Amino acid sequence: AGYKITGIDNSKSMLDICRSKLNEEASGISLSATLVHGDMTDFDLKRSFDLITVPFRAFQHLETVDQQLQCLKKVHNHLSGGGIFLLDLFNPSMKYLLDESRMTEFGDEPTFIMPDGRTVTRKLRNPCIDKAKQLLDCEIIYYSRYLDGRTERTVHSFRLRYIFRYEAEHLLERAGFSVLEVLGDFAGNPFGTKWPGELILKATLK
Repeated sequence: AGYKITGIDNSKSMLDICRSKLNEEASGISLSATLVHGDMTDFDLKRSFDLITVPFRAFQHLETVDQQLQCLKKVHNHLSGGGIFLLDLFNPSMKYLLDESRMTEFGDEPTFIMPDGRTVTRKLRNPCIDKAKQLLDCEIIYYSRYLDGRTERTVHSFRLRYIFRYEAEHLLERAGFSVLEVLGDFAGNPFGTKWPGELILKATLK
């Protein structure tokens, strides 16, 4: 759309994948994107932005309040006056958090085929939910079947901290933001119109 963007990620391999995809685009698009290897809790880009997003629930990889506030203060330092900050979280469902069956594998996603011909089925699991610390251990499990009949099970493990609506609003206020809207999906519908839906906060500088 003609905008210049800057992206930060602490994974060099993910940045490499992004660069390779940018190189497949027209030069005007690839030259409009700047990629930075960095930590979302500690960065200084020496400029301000009219729009800053923390998309795809990346904020929830920060496990402590101190880390969350460090990230938000860095965002605050980089947001221009009148600029917009969008924070994308999942809306915690008490039904799911209390469902012990999620400690075993679940999911009914369709099998997909990789370029090398192997078929892959993806399952999910939450081996541990720490309700006191609001920490959710997650596993994405890939079952691969190769053309020669071999099978392989690969597990991607990570931890997320789930955050409730007013907790998120208070964090933003503590970091110097004013919350403008709380949305329930990417179409812009108000929070609560879909359940559990998303938890998307739109904020600006105080």
